[in-house]
This record gives sequence, C-alpha cells and structure tokens, in this order.
Amino acid sequence: MNGMERFELKRWNLCASWSWDVMHDTCVICRNGMMSSCIHCQARSGSMDLLQDDSCPIAWGVCNHAYHMHCIRRWLESSPNPRCPLDNGPWEFTNVGN
Repeated sequence: MNGMERFELKRWNLCASWSWDVMHDTCVICRNGMMSSCIHCQARSGSMDLLQDDSCPIAWGVCNHAYHMHCIRRWLESSPNPRCPLDNGPWEFTNVGN
C-alpha cells in the first residue's frame, strides 16, 4: 500500500453544540444565559437549571439585540416609551423564535 500503514477506526465520538447568533450570550434583563430559560420560566418550573424550551422564546429587535421574550415583554410593559435596554433606541420586534 505504497508504504503507508493501514489503520482501523474502532470508535468515533462526535459532539455538537449550537448557540443563538446574538451579540450577547446573556439576557441583560434577567442576566441568565440566552441558552437557558428566563427567570420567569425557571420560577414557574421550580428548577434553576431548566434548559430553554419552546415556552421561553428569544426576541430580536431591529437593533439586533436579543432578549428572552418574557423579559423584554415585561421591560416594555413597564415603560410608556418602549426602548431597547442596551442602546436606548426605540424597540421594535423583528423576530421571535426558539
């Protein structure tokens, strides 16, 4: 075989991970990671290590900042003039998803 030794692959362990394509990996409102649920969902479930599920979506604004949907909704409801918590610009939703 052209002087090359042949080898046998006996085992191959693959590992994959994913993350949101966001500027910050932490929700600046609740300070939980974007990959985990917001404090509202964690309190409701009684678990501090609850991974994010379909009931805790991420919301993006036109400024490309992202927050847990429950967090930004409460933030916006507490103000008569909805603003982004990070850049203080007018808040407008562009996408909500999991």
